[in-house]
Amino acid sequence: GWLLLEFLGISCSSVAVGIGVGLLCSIVFKKSNISAYHTYEVELLFLFTFGCFALAEIWELSGVVALFFFAITLSHYNYYNMSEQSKISSTYVFEALAKGSESLVFLYMGISVFSSKAKWDVPFLILGVLFCVAGRVCNILPMSFLANIKRTKKISRNMQVFMCFAGLRGAVSYALSTQLVAGDRRGIEAIQTTTMGIIVCTTFILGGSTERVLDRLKLKNSADDASSPRNEHSYGYQLHEDYANGGGASSTSSALHSNLSSSFLSNPSSHLLRRNSFHSWWRNFDDKFMKPAFGGDNEYLRMPPESDQLVQDLSHA
Repeated sequence: GWLLLEFLGISCSSVAVGIGVGLLCSIVFKKSNISAYHTYEVELLFLFTFGCFALAEIWELSGVVALFFFAITLSHYNYYNMSEQSKISSTYVFEALAKGSESLVFLYMGISVFSSKAKWDVPFLILGVLFCVAGRVCNILPMSFLANIKRTKKISRNMQVFMCFAGLRGAVSYALSTQLVAGDRRGIEAIQTTTMGIIVCTTFILGGSTERVLDRLKLKNSADDASSPRNEHSYGYQLHEDYANGGGASSTSSALHSNLSSSFLSNPSSHLLRRNSFHSWWRNFDDKFMKPAFGGDNEYLRMPPESDQLVQDLSHA
């Protein structure tokens, strides 16, 4: 019981730290004139990111969880406070840093596989892999069932099977296992080697057979389209293309307004559903109080003029 309370306390506190630092960063960007200095803008964003992680670790919380919610908060609020040049540059800078850091961890892990003198507990490793797969099945299938109750576009059975299959254990888990210092040395070595083995198994076996599984489940085309980093309808892609062609941000805003208008006029009921859903109270609070204070994009402020009449007609339908 005490362990569960400690876990919940650390998790909630880490979330609070991430959101709090994210809001602080957003209000600094919004109230200052730093957007006129693009280099400092990216540097300050990096310092806030590192500060969020460091603050959580100093307070003996989860820096990873805090950083995750910090990023969510920035994408929701602070992204719209940044200059267009910094939006592009920060995207590529942080993407390069993330890939480089992950590559270094994988490199360290690969060297450890052959240089580590710790003994491998093979039964423990096999059980670890099986329990990881079983854990995903026990989470994904019930959660997908509950999600499909309210979803108009259901999560197909094939997609649920693939989500259970595609659970890759990342290098971050091995980096966290190396931080273990308390306890029996043999137990720590068993945890580290097992974590390393699970990563290797899931990366090479599950990751290597992903394409074949996509083909067998007939999901390859939809998965490729959804995961394409250069989706022509994405904001970042349009922004990059406009600047490359000399159009600047104005053409991007016009294109986004046009896309939103056509989306609303083609399927207004989906937007009405969002207004009348259970979380509409948060959307209203966010639009009225949070976004004016911290920044953000109010979708409904960019609705076409004819949307109000459509909403009234649908409300009385």
